[in-house]
Amino acid sequence: MKKLYLSSTTLLFSLCEEPDYGRVVENLIINSSGSHFFWRKGGFDVDCSILKDGSIVPVESKYSGNIRKRDIKELIKFLKDFSIDSGYAVTKDTETEETMDGRQVVFVPLWRWLLRN
Repeated sequence: MKKLYLSSTTLLFSLCEEPDYGRVVENLIINSSGSHFFWRKGGFDVDCSILKDGSIVPVESKYSGNIRKRDIKELIKFLKDFSIDSGYAVTKDTETEETMDGRQVVFVPLWRWLLRN
């Protein structure tokens, strides 16, 4: 099954009276990064993967101020399954790096993510 993203996040606000901000942010991340790929296996999925300098960079959208390890278990599974050392979690305001299960997860606030892309 494919995911569907609108080319403009402002359309989401026009189409929905009360949009799900998590989905709006996910759509914004996809559009701003130019990603064309996501990953789904069983009950796991990673929002997008970017090809950068010949490497796969997985990105998970977690627009929340309180992110726990279980919230990014899918990202960690992707990192392990594809033997990738690090990935990104785009957040509401968390900015840090953590090593989880031997993999590095870089937490980046949405505003910084948008500025760097």
